[in-house]
Amino acid sequence: MTNAFFPALRRCSLVAILSLLAVVASGQSDPAGLAAVLVPGMTELPKPTLVMIDGREHETFTRRPTFVPGMDIINIHLSHLGGDNFLWRIDFLEKPAFAEGVFNFYLDLDLDAATGIQAGEPETKNAPPPPLAGADLSVTFSQNKCTLHTWTAAGAISESREIPFYIRNRELYFRTELNLPTKRGRVSLAIAANTHSIVTPEKPNPVMRDTTRRLVIHRFELKSEETIPDNLDSDGDGIPDGIEEIFGTRPDRPESFTTLVTSPLQSAKQRAEPTYVAGMDMTEIAVAHVAEDRFIFRSTFAAPPPLADMVHILYLDVDNSKATGRDMGANHPGTGTDVMLYMVSGKASMQLHGDMQKQYPSREIRHALVGDQLYFCADLPIEIRPDGAAFGLFAIAHTAGTPKPPMYDNVRRVDCTGIPLAPGPKLPFDGWKGAAAMHRAYGLGLIRPLLSRPDCVVIPYDKLELAGFDIDYYTSRQYGHLKAQRPRAAAGHSAPKGCFHVGFMIFDSKDGSDIGLRIDDRDIARVRINTGNQNYWIYWLPEARDFTGDEYVELVALDEKAPHPICSLFFSPVAPPQREQSTAVEHLTIYIPPATVGEALVSWTSEHPVPARLEYGIGNFEQVFAEPRPMLVHKAHLTGLDPQQTYQARAVG
Repeated sequence: MTNAFFPALRRCSLVAILSLLAVVASGQSDPAGLAAVLVPGMTELPKPTLVMIDGREHETFTRRPTFVPGMDIINIHLSHLGGDNFLWRIDFLEKPAFAEGVFNFYLDLDLDAATGIQAGEPETKNAPPPPLAGADLSVTFSQNKCTLHTWTAAGAISESREIPFYIRNRELYFRTELNLPTKRGRVSLAIAANTHSIVTPEKPNPVMRDTTRRLVIHRFELKSEETIPDNLDSDGDGIPDGIEEIFGTRPDRPESFTTLVTSPLQSAKQRAEPTYVAGMDMTEIAVAHVAEDRFIFRSTFAAPPPLADMVHILYLDVDNSKATGRDMGANHPGTGTDVMLYMVSGKASMQLHGDMQKQYPSREIRHALVGDQLYFCADLPIEIRPDGAAFGLFAIAHTAGTPKPPMYDNVRRVDCTGIPLAPGPKLPFDGWKGAAAMHRAYGLGLIRPLLSRPDCVVIPYDKLELAGFDIDYYTSRQYGHLKAQRPRAAAGHSAPKGCFHVGFMIFDSKDGSDIGLRIDDRDIARVRINTGNQNYWIYWLPEARDFTGDEYVELVALDEKAPHPICSLFFSPVAPPQREQSTAVEHLTIYIPPATVGEALVSWTSEHPVPARLEYGIGNFEQVFAEPRPMLVHKAHLTGLDPQQTYQARAVG
């Protein structure tokens, strides 16, 4: 069959021919192994970047007898090997099983659906999934053979050739050479994939099929040819620059550590036991003040600690009072603990006790392992005195996962005083430098007219180029949106030419989203999405900017766990009117329950869901009732009132 025949094929015929090509394919099973998919000089697989999440099929399909776990696409990963070489990793639910099936992978390299494969919707819902319209390159894996196809602008195959592949457990690897235009060290391309059982003229409908949900444009950072060493430590304080960025510390200013306690190695008899683990034998604990309330604790062990198999806890008495915090018994060295810094089976966390839970809501903690030293970095409510920071410390380390750990070590409680303080403000944990203010407004009644203006350029969520974001396919909200898959996820687009206020639209459910705005790799602004009124908001820069059309604008996820439901990026020629959430409260009512003394029920309403706060007192408002849960109707039950006095009260929105 000639190439000229392909443009005339209808979509169903195109799928059928691709399947028939897979049927006649034959080949040897992965003869070259790992080396076949790597470039010369490489001996092991690089750490990939997750670029697409498809997930396991719904149990409605997995329960069917025709379901093939080895054809269920889970994730797609990408690694840049240098030059034009890109390594793809496709994860399946189980080991790839395509003896009677086909895996199709599509790339739209010019982001133009009018060039490349010409495809439409399938004629029936049971037909094989369609190819990606506009794909310029495709890879087919079937019956132990991997074939790469390149497509002309008119939709004809210009070249087909077999390429090597590698299978490891449930992962399929293959390498493609892509000559992509780069912009600031990044490339953009659209990805889609599907699987289906082989179809024939007698059996045109596949019994098993899976497809990635929809076309997503991904922006991928290329491997730098000028790689900075992972262990570069510019200030010589023992903490590599890459970790200092995570900690929010300055790589050009060494941290000054103070030794809090030293501990000798366990006895020779203990070290001779088969259960002894040198990486859990603590030798020193030190601390450094970074700035404001940020501290770094450093635990040194006799050998690199096996984090995945151990528990390490620092008990901190931040107010030096055994009467507050955790009560572990009169003689226990941990009594009075207000803060616990954990490392349990490779995961770091922080726990607050007593009044500290209410007074200090921060729970962010960072950790790093450098040789035989484990670092914890956190913002902590440690007492500050004229001569420096002061607190009590107790620490343990032991084997994880057992009530009677075979390896155990502890250091005695010490009262630490006079810890030197470092001047200057602290940096954000994420290292974000942009601090420009952004204005905001909420409500679709305001947003719709703005974004529908003919001179307002709007890039919706599914047209943004994604790096670490994915589309939230299961949202029930009125507008589609993105969700972040990892910290520092980015969604961006080239700016149009003209003078615009750049901004974005997002849904605010008070989930802690922090969004950064970046233009041409320069951090510009940062906003916290924190009103929690369950409404749509727009945020924008108050100053209009002149864009040449070459700039690249990105929205960046600056925290780890929030979903960041971004709906669109927009460029408005006019500044929208600001509109803040109303904090109005009304209908303040007081009710005295019968047959009670010194009690009162106070209720009120608010225009939007807000936490309840009632301030009251005798001639003042010094007493406070508070309920953190946002509500529209609020009620406060006051007790202990003096029946002989007159009280005044006010509800605060």
